[in-house]
Parts: sequence; structure tokens; C-alpha cells
Amino acid sequence: KPSLTRMNNPESLAADTVAYFKANVPKGQYIFHTFWHEPEGGSDAGGGTIAAKQARWHAIHDALYDEFVAARAQGYKFFTAPIICDWVCKQSAGSDKGTLDTWYPTTWTKYDVQGYDVYPQGKNASGANDICRVAMTSDNVVKPYADATRYDCYDFIIRIAAHAKKCGKPWGSGETGIIRQDLSGADVLYNCTLQQRGQRQQDIVNHVSSLTNPPWIWTWYDDGGCTIHGNDPGGYSAAVWNATINNSGTLTA
Repeated sequence: KPSLTRMNNPESLAADTVAYFKANVPKGQYIFHTFWHEPEGGSDAGGGTIAAKQARWHAIHDALYDEFVAARAQGYKFFTAPIICDWVCKQSAGSDKGTLDTWYPTTWTKYDVQGYDVYPQGKNASGANDICRVAMTSDNVVKPYADATRYDCYDFIIRIAAHAKKCGKPWGSGETGIIRQDLSGADVLYNCTLQQRGQRQQDIVNHVSSLTNPPWIWTWYDDGGCTIHGNDPGGYSAAVWNATINNSGTLTA
């Protein structure tokens, strides 16, 4: 998490950030920069109320945006992409975690891309859709991901895309993945075959590619070191992900 001391002077922080990029990144290299990602998840760095935390988060990205716009006029490809968690979209007004409308209000324009960390959820045997995000046929049985007759796997994605469209902004995912645990905390992802994991990745990419406003950026991440991160024999999942993204015609990994 970021330094509270640096956050108290957003203009200085932003100037140092763009100076570092100019010194180390070629002009043709695209940078999508996020600062203080997932700020809604705790009290660290922001302090105070959720409104105070959001005001600080917005002020920092305002300063970064101004610096990046100036850098783009000089030929650099720097873009701001603040990131919040997907589950913010289910928060109601007054929530101590904030809502889509308070983190990304339509009146806030000084950023380039709405960023989210996205973990498409499935429903467990009792019908809850927010406890375990590995799609399951019962509390401890994993199944391949998309099942339109039972699982609302893409509810959060649909809400996020609609909000970005309302704000007139592009959007993207900094993390797309699945949670490994079932309701009791047991590690169930390893029960999936590599082919099932690959199909899950294809299902998600195919879905977001079909949206009327598909994301600018779509990156894969698995919590706890699965698939791409260390449990991916022969690079199977990484190859499937890259091929699916490249074949989408709309997405960039």
C-alpha cells in the first residue's frame, strides 16, 4: 500500500512518477498506471471515513492525470487506470466500502481508464453467489465455469461495463481470476483439469469480448499461485489465455 506521507502531496508524487517513467520507459511503450489499488478493502493509507479515503484517492489520480496528459502531448503513452474491486458494484448507498457511484462518479473525469479486479463468481449449492467464486455443483464439487442455467458468473462484469459506459469511460481488468477455496476453506481448484481451466478462461474472454463496450485491458491472475503462476504444466493455461485474447479481436492482455 502507498505511503501516507507521499499521498499528502499528490502533485509532488505525480511529478516524481512521470519523471521516473520518462527516464525509464520508451515513448512508444504504453503504460497503464494504477496507484493505491483496491483502496476500499481496509483502513490503511486512507484513514478516516470512506468519503475521506475516496477524496484522497481522487486527488492523487487528478494529479497523475494532469501529469500524464502533459506527457502524452510530448509523445509518451502514459495512462491512469485506478483500480477497485469488482464486489464494490453490489454495495448499497451508505456502505462503508463505497459504491461504484462514489468511487467512479459520473462527475469525475480526470482519469483515463476505469480499472477493476474481477473474479467472476458462481453460486454454491445453497444458491449464494458471493461466498465461493469457483462454480460448484455442490459445496465441495467443482464444475467447469459457465452454466447459464445455474450460475450467474458474469453479474459483476455486466454491472461494471454498464457503469463505465454511463461514465463515458473505457474500462479494464487488472486481475481476472478465480478464488481457490470452497465454503469451508478447502483448496478445490486443483480438482479442475487443465482443460477445464482453459475452458474457464475462454468462457470469460468470449463473454467480455461480446459486450457492447468491451474492456481495453484484460489480464489474468489466479489467487494463491495456481494455473499461470506455478501450477501450469507445459504453460498450458498461459498459452490458452494468450491465444484467446489474441483471437478476441478486441482485447489486449
